[in-house]
Amino acid sequence: MLRRFVSIRLPNLPTDLAKRRHRRRSEGKPTDSSRARPRNRTRGPVTKHADGIRERREDVAEHVLVVDLRHNVQRVIDCCSNSARLGVRRMMTLAEARALMASNPSGGFHPGSMLQSPATPRRDLADLRRLSIACLRFAPVTVVDGEDGILLDLSGCHRLLKRKGGEAGLLDRMERCFTRHGFTLSTAIADTAVAARAWAGYRDAWRPFDVPQDVRDRPETPGASTAAIGDPAPPDDRIIPPGEHVVRLAGLPVEAIGLDLDTLEALRAVNVRLVGELRRLPRTALPARYGPTVLHRIDQATGRIPTMLDPVRPPTTVSVRREFDGPVRSREAIELAIADLLQDLRRGLGRLESGACVIRLKAERPMRSDWIEVVEPRRPTRRRGRLWTMLQPAIERMPLDDGIDALELEVPRHRRLAHESSPMIHSAGSTGPGQGGMRGDRVDVEVTEFIEAVQARFGPATVQRMSASSGHVPEDESRIVCVDETSLETEAETGHSAETAAVLGDEVRPTVIHRPPISIEVRSEEGIPVAVSREGRPYSVRFARGPERIGAPWWRSSENDSIREGELLREHRRDYWRVELESGTWIWIFRASSDRRWFLHGTWA
Repeated sequence: MLRRFVSIRLPNLPTDLAKRRHRRRSEGKPTDSSRARPRNRTRGPVTKHADGIRERREDVAEHVLVVDLRHNVQRVIDCCSNSARLGVRRMMTLAEARALMASNPSGGFHPGSMLQSPATPRRDLADLRRLSIACLRFAPVTVVDGEDGILLDLSGCHRLLKRKGGEAGLLDRMERCFTRHGFTLSTAIADTAVAARAWAGYRDAWRPFDVPQDVRDRPETPGASTAAIGDPAPPDDRIIPPGEHVVRLAGLPVEAIGLDLDTLEALRAVNVRLVGELRRLPRTALPARYGPTVLHRIDQATGRIPTMLDPVRPPTTVSVRREFDGPVRSREAIELAIADLLQDLRRGLGRLESGACVIRLKAERPMRSDWIEVVEPRRPTRRRGRLWTMLQPAIERMPLDDGIDALELEVPRHRRLAHESSPMIHSAGSTGPGQGGMRGDRVDVEVTEFIEAVQARFGPATVQRMSASSGHVPEDESRIVCVDETSLETEAETGHSAETAAVLGDEVRPTVIHRPPISIEVRSEEGIPVAVSREGRPYSVRFARGPERIGAPWWRSSENDSIREGELLREHRRDYWRVELESGTWIWIFRASSDRRWFLHGTWA
């Protein structure tokens, strides 16, 4: 059987995902790409493509930097193509990258066009797995290939592909789909997985290499054919024809077959740069000189030994359905039917020992399109009370003018629940060991259920919370965000992570911040405040500590920053003092460098 593999390389995956999350955050949607939203709540201008996928047109940041803290220094882990054209490179310090971009006016850079996102490797890997699951529409077997790639096994698909444009048509459809959603990719097809991966990532570095004629004529892959899927077709540089992968691999650099850094350094020491040069060395000497990995990689690339693949498996969807004899217009009958469906849905989730993360309620109408509502519990659950509380507002919004022909409850995403044991010794009112933690868990569950009920009734943005972020600008240290917004999203907005708190400082901050700061009069001696006057009432100063100088972030602009009205940007810097009044009240005051005026910014309650 002819075996063909497709390799999809995503060289800018971290920056592409950062752009996508930024766009979804600006639209008010959750950044987790797998979390669904009601289809009948589309907002803003949309574009409908030929395949039926609707996409919203939204401006995204032009320059994206993914940064991480390495040895107390923020470094660029990945950058977009626009930033790379301005000279930004990976592992460059963030300060150097900003200065380099700001000093290049010909590149069209301005501070408002830059998006700084923290590195989230685990989150990126989870999104890559979801992308590989989505690629099951193109091939029956998909595999996550490293940190930035996907492998597809096309074995047994040659008859189907011949009717749909062959291998070139498949690559065109994949590139259109990925490009539409903002991903930069490189694709290739070859007889082996290693050859496809190498050709997708390094074909721009290929150069001709003389391969012996006996190697050209001898197929390395067992069962290899000489006809590509979908022939005849014009030559495509993305596709290695069957049987020619050995010749193409010979002209690629040795990095293409996935050798470790130590082996690559040893090969460069003897001037071995290409795979063809490596294959000319005696096979018996390779394991002794460079380890067994080299020979294993060569045999995998040429097809002598198979490459073991761990295919992704899409999550099992739990769904229940109820069809009526005719259109039903009674809301009481609809509620009874959904209550029965919930019992069947809970039994299905119980067999999987899982709780629902997303619940989709679909009502089929005879004369109109299907009505769909999606609810998302804050925590996975299969408890009847919680599920009914979240579905009841959706049932009340369900249109019944034309009647309902069928109802369907579907759980497209669920998560395994941990086993819990009930307390058998301590009563509900006891205070024995361990009861405090159980009581705290119960409070968390009650708060979660309350938030779910309010969000299901009035919308997800109705419940908000205070969010504290690490930074030296007082106006940015706290803000009001949606309760579902994660700390990763807060880091992406502010450009700081929790690990940078020690670098930025841990000065004591007041419990009450006045926004905007209140203008006051201060009398000072030798620069130290000795008296404060607010609204004509004088106050004597018992103790003053300072100054603490806070400067404006030069890399920001007042147009798209969270600083209110750009006060700090106009003032350039502030000198803060912690002052204790004669009454015992502690206040936080500062003097602006622009006009030498004093302001009251905070109070310790």
